[in-house]
Amino acid sequence: MDHSLSPKLLSLKNIVEDLTARVIAPNAGKVDRDYMWPAHSMTALAKAGLMGLQVPEHLGGHGQGLLALTVVAETIAKACPSSALCFGMHCVGSAVIAAKATVHQQEKYLRAIARGEHITTLALSESGTGAHFYLPETTLTADGEQYRVNGSKQFITNGGFADPYVVSAVADGDMAQKGDFSCVVIDSGTRGMEWLEPWRGFGMHGNSSRGLRIQDAPVPRAQLLGDEGDQVWY
Repeated sequence: MDHSLSPKLLSLKNIVEDLTARVIAPNAGKVDRDYMWPAHSMTALAKAGLMGLQVPEHLGGHGQGLLALTVVAETIAKACPSSALCFGMHCVGSAVIAAKATVHQQEKYLRAIARGEHITTLALSESGTGAHFYLPETTLTADGEQYRVNGSKQFITNGGFADPYVVSAVADGDMAQKGDFSCVVIDSGTRGMEWLEPWRGFGMHGNSSRGLRIQDAPVPRAQLLGDEGDQVWY
C-alpha cells in the first residue's frame, strides 16, 4: 500500500486496477479500424463513475487533482496507453471547464460528466501555430446572442467521439496580448463542424486523433467559459 496517497485516492486506484484487469487489458488493441477509439475502455470507466475525476465534489465528481490523474492514467497505461491518453485528455478537458464554468455550464456539462454521460476533450492545436497552442488563430465573432466560430484544429484526442469540445479562440479583431485567449464549449454536431481524416501515426493506435474544420459555427454566448471580457491566460 502506498501510504503517500489519500484514502480516497487509494480507493479510486483499487477500482481502476480491478477495471483494468477485467476490461481494459483483455480488450487492449481492439478498436474499430476506420475510427480508432477504445470505446470499451471509456464505456467501462464511465460506468464505474470515474469520468468525474476532475469534477468538484459538490457537482457530483471526485474533486481530485493532478496527482489522482497521474495515478489513474498510469494504472490504465500499463495495459493500454491509448485508453490512458483518451481518458487523460477527457480529464484535462473537464478540469478546464471546471476552472471557469458558469452555473449554466456546471449544470449542463460538469454534472453530466460526473454521471458518465459526457466525454470531453481539448481542441487547441492548430497547424498555423504548431505546438504554441496558446496562440490560436481560430476566431470568435459576436453575432447577437451567439458567436460565429471560424478556424481549424489539429490532433484532437477523442476526435469525433467526444461531446463537448473545449475550443480555444481569440475575438475577431482582438487587440489582446499574445498568449491571451478565450475558450468556448462546442457541442458535438454543431453546424459548421467538419471532421477531417483520422491521423494514422506511430503509437497510440487506439486514439481517434483528428483535425476539425470549423466554418461559421453558431455557438451560444452561454458556451463561453468565464465571463465575457475575460481572457484565459496560459
